[in-house]
Amino acid sequence: MRRTPPGFRVGERVRVEDLPPTFAELPEETRTAFTAARGRVFEIRGFGPYGHLEIELGRELDALLGGFGNTLWIEPECARRVAPATTTTAPRTQEPPP
Repeated sequence: MRRTPPGFRVGERVRVEDLPPTFAELPEETRTAFTAARGRVFEIRGFGPYGHLEIELGRELDALLGGFGNTLWIEPECARRVAPATTTTAPRTQEPPP
């Protein structure tokens, strides 16, 4: 079951402001993704079972990171809402990788 963190909704735009507390322990490719995302604005696509925000990084960062459809699961305290939801984006039900 997904847990929606207070103050956030699917479709809202958030700026990634901080790195997660476990940043140093993450794999190198994940650290690269977080570093590239920091300071940028993304749409919330869904929520993880522990309340993490699901954000897709988009084509620009896909080109930097390789592949396509790169997604980050980020702690709510690392993001700040910058715009309300403009569409009724359906939440995703995908679980984050372990």
